[in-house]
Amino acid sequence: MYPLLPTEVERLHALLNLAILDIAPAAHFDAVVLVAQRAFGVPVAVISLVDQDRQWFKARCRLEIDSTPREMAFCTYPITSDDVLVIEDATQDERFRENRLFVGEPRVWFYAGAPLILDPGIRVGPLCVIDTAPRTFTSEQCDELRDLAQIVVAHLRLRAAQAASQAEVALRRANEETLREQDRLLSMAEQIAHVGHWRISLLSQEFTWSEEVYRIFGLTMGA
Repeated sequence: MYPLLPTEVERLHALLNLAILDIAPAAHFDAVVLVAQRAFGVPVAVISLVDQDRQWFKARCRLEIDSTPREMAFCTYPITSDDVLVIEDATQDERFRENRLFVGEPRVWFYAGAPLILDPGIRVGPLCVIDTAPRTFTSEQCDELRDLAQIVVAHLRLRAAQAASQAEVALRRANEETLREQDRLLSMAEQIAHVGHWRISLLSQEFTWSEEVYRIFGLTMGA
């Protein structure tokens, strides 16, 4: 069983608010994994987003699969800490020596993952590099991987801001449509009942009459 933190609900909520799961690849995320793969000389680099029951790869370099069940995901462990998780030899770690990703393809033997920290305690996944053979990973390399993860976080925060802005625009349009429909129904009711209404703007102190008021007084609207 993989570890869960007390902030798991908040973490999943933050991931959901990104509106990023299962969308098309993006060049800026792809560029980060290419840089990581070349900088560390590893065959595989990925940006993994850890959902409730799976990990999904937002960007991946030289990896065929696009997701795995969370129960077999190495990436569910880096999100439990702000530190870079380094597994130099999976055969020496009881958490992973029986893992299907180690036993089978892509045969993850070495793993290093830097958490993507949106807010304190909120880690939505890691940027990780993978090798199919054991290797060492220095503290300087941990710092470099952490720096690249910060670039991913910056893009995720921008994505979150864009998603929030789009949601606000959609809500405003929905409210405007609701108000138009309410005005239409009110106008219909006034015509049936032969009554009208007026409004006053609290900001401009300007009065406006409904169409039915104009008709009641025999006036032309806009005249």
